[in-house]
Amino acid sequence: MALKTEAKEAKDKPLITRRAWSANDALRPQSLPNLSKKIGISSDCELNICLGNLTQACQNITSHPASCPICCEDLDPTDSSFQPCTCRFRLCLFCHKRILEADSRCPGCRKHYSC
Repeated sequence: MALKTEAKEAKDKPLITRRAWSANDALRPQSLPNLSKKIGISSDCELNICLGNLTQACQNITSHPASCPICCEDLDPTDSSFQPCTCRFRLCLFCHKRILEADSRCPGCRKHYSC
């Protein structure tokens, strides 16, 4: 009997969104990204619709980093096309040379580089 009353109480309660900031919050820092503008999600959409749009948006993002994950320098076109390992971990040529001299292991999968 207690389970039925708990279920009824849970059904009557409004759905609580677990967001730190709402889209129309006046105190929300302007530096935070506005996801509803970037991927077309309205602030009051259903959870499954949001996840569907988010999944689609993630698929549209390229998997190539804009900077080296080791030294954080911008990758130039030569660095961007350089894939020293089969795991497709990208890094700049300078960091790759330093890693080859040190332990010759890919930072992404830790396998030895095959020269």
